[in-house]
Amino acid sequence: MTAKDIHAGGDAQESARTQRADQPDALLEDVEPSPASYFQVNVHAAVLLLVDHLRDLDGAPDLRTVLNNYPFLTGYLDAIMPFLPPGVTWQQAHRWWARRIAAWEHPDRTALALCRLGAALSLSDVARAQLLLAGLAEEDSRFGQIFADLNGGLSRRPTFETLTAVGGHLDAGEALRGALLLIDRAVLTVTHRDGPRSEWVLSTSAELWDQIRGDAPPRPDHRPVTLLPKLADLVVDDTVVARCRRVADRWTEFDLITLRGAAGSDRLTLAAAIAQAAGKGLLTVDAAELASGRWDGVGALAAALDAVPVVELDLAPGDTATVPRPAGLPGPIVVVLGGTGGVDRRGHDRAVSLELPALDAAGRARRWRQALGPAPVDDIDGIAAACRLQGAHIDRVARSAISLATIDGAPAVRLDHVRAAADELQHQLLDTLATKLEVTGSWDDVVVGDFTAVKLTELHARCQHRDVLAASMGPAYGVGTQVGVRALFTGPSGTGKTLAARVLGNQLGLDVYRVDLAAIINKYVGETEKNLHRILTTAEELDVMLLIDEGDSLLGRRTEVRSANDRFANLETNYLLQRLEHYRGIIVITTNAADHIDSAFQRRMDVVVAFTPPTQAERAGIWRLHLPDNHQVPESLITELAHRCTMTGGQIRNAVLHATLLALGENRPVTARHLDQAIAGEYQKAGASSPYDPSGRQCSVSRARSFQQVIA
Repeated sequence: MTAKDIHAGGDAQESARTQRADQPDALLEDVEPSPASYFQVNVHAAVLLLVDHLRDLDGAPDLRTVLNNYPFLTGYLDAIMPFLPPGVTWQQAHRWWARRIAAWEHPDRTALALCRLGAALSLSDVARAQLLLAGLAEEDSRFGQIFADLNGGLSRRPTFETLTAVGGHLDAGEALRGALLLIDRAVLTVTHRDGPRSEWVLSTSAELWDQIRGDAPPRPDHRPVTLLPKLADLVVDDTVVARCRRVADRWTEFDLITLRGAAGSDRLTLAAAIAQAAGKGLLTVDAAELASGRWDGVGALAAALDAVPVVELDLAPGDTATVPRPAGLPGPIVVVLGGTGGVDRRGHDRAVSLELPALDAAGRARRWRQALGPAPVDDIDGIAAACRLQGAHIDRVARSAISLATIDGAPAVRLDHVRAAADELQHQLLDTLATKLEVTGSWDDVVVGDFTAVKLTELHARCQHRDVLAASMGPAYGVGTQVGVRALFTGPSGTGKTLAARVLGNQLGLDVYRVDLAAIINKYVGETEKNLHRILTTAEELDVMLLIDEGDSLLGRRTEVRSANDRFANLETNYLLQRLEHYRGIIVITTNAADHIDSAFQRRMDVVVAFTPPTQAERAGIWRLHLPDNHQVPESLITELAHRCTMTGGQIRNAVLHATLLALGENRPVTARHLDQAIAGEYQKAGASSPYDPSGRQCSVSRARSFQQVIA
């Protein structure tokens, strides 16, 4: 018998008895178990409930009126009838259908979204049917007209009253509890909440419905457990792995897991491996969604996917993020963040914290080998020593380095390929925060006094051995000895501070980025600290050398608090003091006003290098370094200029540049005449007369103000 026969007339139950055999025409167990077929079985069970409700409202024992009003239901009933046993009543049909679905759900078929959702939220048969009813309009728009007729045109989706009434054909009390549970667990969303509860309009989210249907394409933000890495495959300290295993073993005992690690590290990979060890997939949630309506449905979506939601936060010092627990989430939330900021734990009574430490040289070598895979590599230990990147950044740079080696036709990946690939990563992450400086030259290019040269050599050694320094110290230093290097260069303008920083970067094989203080300092409260945090954290992750020119504007002395401005200025100083103390990279701060710097900063500096104006011999060396190879300036004149013109290295550099431009204009080498004109121009800029007079008047230094006297 078909629904068309019923439509033609007659009693449904009597016709079933006389025209059906003793057994159903088809067995539910014969249906191929797939997400799509399982969804259709449950949808047809919900349709049967809805048809029964419509028949009951009509008050007639048959379906003629219902099928006259909604002819499309004929197709649904035709699909259902072959499975129903003969002589079954409407109430028996609903119970029979629920039992057959339960029997069909043996253990190897429970890896279906609807099964997982029902098990995680303890949904009853009635609640599951109500969920499918709420989504019928998503599946077939013609159901929208039925719901509009049932709720008086209020909406083309079911109302709370409709769901409880339809579910009541199975169990009236359970129908009320089921509808409330689906709302409480954010499985169903509510509109018209301001009106009476009976008029609440209920619907499912499109994301959840797509998973329930079983034919949704793979989600880019979801990885099933089978695609997640294992803890044993990660390059992570053994103690960290052991702690993560214990957390995975006691997964259900937690409702919040915080995992700290640098943004360029394997922190997200570690979160995925912990989920894998717990037998869960991973659902990555954008931090912006914490304050959106989508967050309410993350719990149900995660339950349907059998995944743990992971939120990655970038918090500045002092920031506290609120991560509310999604309704219906059966397990913990994993929050991944850096070394600063925190998570408000209200609502998370059972929380645990994990930390991913930075890789040492040996760990980086293993991680580079893992990232480069089967590609041949030239000196993997040298690459690990020169590039102190962490896990996630190593993966990105390794892929680019392999491509560059292929383009070059090189037999193996070399350090220069890795550095070129790292440069591209730095451009992406740092160009909007700082300016890259050219790093060239050697210490021979830095003409300074003996004491300054000794301090620069000390600084170079400190930077070279920062990886192994902590392990070489005595027990009193403990494990807290930092691998970061903080240096302060003091001295008048033009004495070689910036040049020394660039040469240091070149000798260490590191790129040097200069911070633009104008882009960092902000008049709004807290913004300066956030800008500093962003650039310091990024430079730390990329292992570049950071140069803060004229740093006295940031490192100024704290003052007595007499106004709100004083208070906030002191807060900026305090933040920078704390951040520098824990900085893991190399940072050089220059200033020509050392007296204005807070003494607490000088105490936190690993090396303080004082640059002084050059002596006569040093000035002669600077002149020789800067003059072109083909110059025609006598050596005696260089000696005389070094004696008479007490210029700084920066002024000598500018003077030679000016003289070279003059010579180019005449298409001839640099001569004494060009230098004379250039030197006079430098002194004129400072409001002084040049002590060098080639006309023969022999103006002595005592009769002319020296350049240093002018700028003092």
